[in-house]
Amino acid sequence: MSGPDDMIVVDARLETPFRAPEVASFVKASRTVIQIETDATPIKIDFHRYVALMEDATYSPNRLGVLGKDKATVVSAHPFNIGLPLDGMAFGFSEKILENRKIRLHYPRLNIHVEGAAICLYYAKGSAVFLRDILLGAFRARRMLGTGLPILVPDDLNDRQRAFLEVLGIGDKDLIPVPASGTVTVSKAFITSRSFARDVKVKVGPSWRNLRFLMEPEDTGAFNKTMQDRHGGGPKRRLYISRADASGRRILNENVIVDRLKRLGFERLVLAEMSVPEIVSAFANAEIILSPHGSGLTNILFSPPGAQVIEIDHPRSDFVAHGLSRALGQGFHIVGKVPDSARERASQVSQSPNPDEVVRVVKGAIDRLGPETV
Repeated sequence: MSGPDDMIVVDARLETPFRAPEVASFVKASRTVIQIETDATPIKIDFHRYVALMEDATYSPNRLGVLGKDKATVVSAHPFNIGLPLDGMAFGFSEKILENRKIRLHYPRLNIHVEGAAICLYYAKGSAVFLRDILLGAFRARRMLGTGLPILVPDDLNDRQRAFLEVLGIGDKDLIPVPASGTVTVSKAFITSRSFARDVKVKVGPSWRNLRFLMEPEDTGAFNKTMQDRHGGGPKRRLYISRADASGRRILNENVIVDRLKRLGFERLVLAEMSVPEIVSAFANAEIILSPHGSGLTNILFSPPGAQVIEIDHPRSDFVAHGLSRALGQGFHIVGKVPDSARERASQVSQSPNPDEVVRVVKGAIDRLGPETV
């Protein structure tokens, strides 16, 4: 399909490797059955982890979909073996949803070809998605393939993102920069399943249950163990993660809360002021993490099983911290629970949580750590 001079417009069928094996063939895969306890009814979910190969694929770092060589199928890396709804969960960058499972994709015009094999990941904006998609995706690909294939990265990858990759031992020699705003063709593109699924709903009997955010446990746990082996084992720390440097979703009475937390052994951290090694070390040795809702909580990926995670709830919350802590075997607690009717993904409202409630929940978390930590 023709488009503006600087764009390629393609109407393609949205599929997954499960439904389009002729386009994306599994190289290695496994399945984990997750059992979720909701009320008195346990729910079992098949969560797939895999690396798939796409030959002569079309890829753009900032586009979720990878276009197959047939130019008629865009492949999603969704972890569930189901037909995808054509909505926000779709692994594709669409501006228009068409009939017959097709979506309209806009790719910047081709400007480079990568010969040979490379790992293709999705580079969304935001540090939280970088950790959940890029860091875990690179870890999964190398772990499952057992080889150090080069990884395509956008040429505007920043120093902080490079530092997080270096935590895995992935340096510049392992990376192939490609234009961030461009499109490449890759002879052999390896894509990995995503590590998470958002807004998961399952039917239990006659009704639907919202399981919120699910995290794939196998590679998430293996990643966490690797981080613990490398960076854990130090003195135990109790962290309060501040958003005082953020433009929204701040804690307005933070000084009052921090003053009371210090008496319980907490330290206040502003993550933007810390280096990546400092962040990894802090979270890898944390026994309690208290934070407003925000991307900083994604760093509990580095925290040990059994750590207690406390989130100050917010209308914007998408339950990412809950999904992460559940996958890692950490305790999870909420301060100032927001009713579902008041949730709004775009909200940036700042808050003043009740200091007495904060302290009560924190003391409960301390009790769960055991008497030797009190």
